[in-house]
Amino acid sequence: MKSVKDDTKTAVAVTSEVSQPKVRKPRKSKAQKVNEDAEYDAWVEKHAGNPPDYETQAKTAEGRLKIKKACDYLVRAYDIFQNDRKRLHGILNIKADGSPRNSRQEAPPDVVYDLTESSKSAFAQEKHITNLLKTRIIAMPIWKEFLSKIPGMGIQGAAYIIGSYNIQMATTVSKLIQFTGMNPGKVPGKKRVNRVKDPANYVLKTGELEVVYRGDDYVIVKTNTMVRGDCKTKGFVCPFNSNLRVKVLGIIGANFSLARVKRGRKKQPGDAAMPSLNPYMLEVYYPEKERLAHSEDMTTERKRNGEIAELPWKDCSLGHRHRAAMRKTMKAFLRDLYVAWRTLEGLPVRESYQAQYLGHVHSGKETIVSLDSPALPGSPAYNKDEIIPFKLETVDEDGVDLIGESMPESEVVA
Repeated sequence: MKSVKDDTKTAVAVTSEVSQPKVRKPRKSKAQKVNEDAEYDAWVEKHAGNPPDYETQAKTAEGRLKIKKACDYLVRAYDIFQNDRKRLHGILNIKADGSPRNSRQEAPPDVVYDLTESSKSAFAQEKHITNLLKTRIIAMPIWKEFLSKIPGMGIQGAAYIIGSYNIQMATTVSKLIQFTGMNPGKVPGKKRVNRVKDPANYVLKTGELEVVYRGDDYVIVKTNTMVRGDCKTKGFVCPFNSNLRVKVLGIIGANFSLARVKRGRKKQPGDAAMPSLNPYMLEVYYPEKERLAHSEDMTTERKRNGEIAELPWKDCSLGHRHRAAMRKTMKAFLRDLYVAWRTLEGLPVRESYQAQYLGHVHSGKETIVSLDSPALPGSPAYNKDEIIPFKLETVDEDGVDLIGESMPESEVVA
């Protein structure tokens, strides 16, 4: 006959087997840290006063992949310093030019002086990172042959595009649109499963289709549940890159709308009332916004009180119509980017969904800006024959994957 003490021991043993403590990763030894520091010092000594020749590096597929990965890291660092500077301005209650935002709430003079120095330091880091990005971006073929031809496209916008998108993975333009978060259709939802002891041998459960990513102690699985491609669904991994959507629609799209002055000409007082000179704004944004202003088609809109109302497009708010027209504009930009970028890399280019499956024939030109478009004033010439096309062998001599995972594992496009 078992005693109460034996039952207690058995319960404790079962509980310990079910909930085991998480095993920590082994820390690096002092010898490993010394070796890493020595490798870093050797690299700095090698390139001190002799920076890498990015013009030559960008002519090979492996070199362009390295520049792409560098842009990804640099734009993240730029965002960190920019956010810090903006937070400091919020604490100081000042604008970007240093003028007070609200005279009724002023910080003490000594605090203003100390934090202003920190703000200047962060701004200096922003300028330094911008210069580092410029030396890499201007060497890329996609900049010289496509992005530099678009009014309103700057170094920062090009860095976000080159560093975020993996054109080798984007076999269709739909993957670019989905990764940016502008696909309102349904996509298979993905879930993150934590506390997995052996991610390499994870066994799929009911409703799980396949493993799309394996971490150290977790996996991300694709499920048979369909979710919205442009919205976050509770319990599922975000199906798009939320930070990239802000950059594309909020920064690059805004720069397109503000490209009212030609390069090389000084701004004048009447320039603010001029329409944008960006071809995507002229051929897509303005016509689409005007069409929605007179459209009887029904849509839904969330009011300030939180209620969702169904009403025609012409009765929607100006901001709602603006955002809808901007999404269509940036989709047209991504279509042209897909064709130009994959053509430069020597990768196959598929027809659009409308032309391949629906049989739609475009009455006008299919692309707004292409590789054959004339360059803007001040843009350098580039020899296309010097570009070495991309090959699928993207592993260097040491067996290191040169493509890497530029897209976060929680936002990988299937």
